[in-house]
Amino acid sequence: MNRWLPMTVLGAVLACLSGAVVERGEAKPPKPPKEGRPAHDLRKAYDKLSEVAALLRAEREPPQTAQLLLRAKELYRWAHDAFRGGESYRAHELAKAAHDAARGLHHLVLAALPPATDLPAPPAEWGGANQPLEHAYRELQRARDRIVAFEPATPATGAGREFFEACRQTYEQARQAYAAADYAKAAELGRAAEAWSHVGEHLGRADGTFLSARPDRAPPREGDPRRPPTEPRPAPPPLN
Repeated sequence: MNRWLPMTVLGAVLACLSGAVVERGEAKPPKPPKEGRPAHDLRKAYDKLSEVAALLRAEREPPQTAQLLLRAKELYRWAHDAFRGGESYRAHELAKAAHDAARGLHHLVLAALPPATDLPAPPAEWGGANQPLEHAYRELQRARDRIVAFEPATPATGAGREFFEACRQTYEQARQAYAAADYAKAAELGRAAEAWSHVGEHLGRADGTFLSARPDRAPPREGDPRRPPTEPRPAPPPLN
């Protein structure tokens, strides 16, 4: 009878391990942020919003920015209220949403700035003449991957939807800039779209409606991303 004991123990161990694997695949409640993290996130959002507001006062505002800036400030105020009310996790996520909203606005402003006319263009760091093109292509592809992955989890209304629609529109503007060979503008617009794709995710986490893990990453692309091809390639495809 004793000779079956090792197999029984082994079976119990395997059963426990199997249960652990199943549990890992399920959605888990979010972990509380580290102590001091919400205050740090609020500082980052505050600094970025202050920077964007100053840039918009100094430069001609691109379309959409006024309403989106008001929305970003609203997100910051919600985060601040949550922090004061002792809701650390909610403050953490709302502050990150406000920072990503401001980060997208920052890139939108940079995309609208004219290039310096009294300075020579910097040399390519790698890849020769195709480097700006490939850099813009990667930013557009990053934005598109996030839009496709997170659209199902984006809120139907409110600030999350508003920034997501701005994200989609800005991605298409980035494609147009890419097609016109304005690669610096395309890259900045791609960064703006990517930043805004995070807003709805953080709002969902703050409200407890987005607890699952991040969607699966896109499969790796062939080739070395540091070594662009010798021939230009078309922009990533439009959204559906």
